[in-house]
Amino acid sequence: MGFLVQGKCHDTITLANQHFISHCGLGRTDTYITYCEPPTSQGEGVVFIRENIATGVRNIQHTAMVYPPCTVDVNSTTELAWLVAGVWVVAWGFKKVIEVMKR
Repeated sequence: MGFLVQGKCHDTITLANQHFISHCGLGRTDTYITYCEPPTSQGEGVVFIRENIATGVRNIQHTAMVYPPCTVDVNSTTELAWLVAGVWVVAWGFKKVIEVMKR
């Protein structure tokens, strides 16, 4: 099972966190700068930082991130039926496109 971060699947939570941090970005208001970085210790997670521009005081929050899994689960027969129907519709569409292109 992988971890899904911004449309990309990662094998480990550490890689998922690194990807999240690399896209975290920098936020700014008149009073604060906000950003995130990796933890300094061996712990997992992401460190969110809000720094006061005038005083330099930093508010730090360590967060254990939870990402959705990369796997697709089909939990009911209705879902499976719709998936199969979708495959048939796509196949029929391709067949019709090929027929039109042969003319």
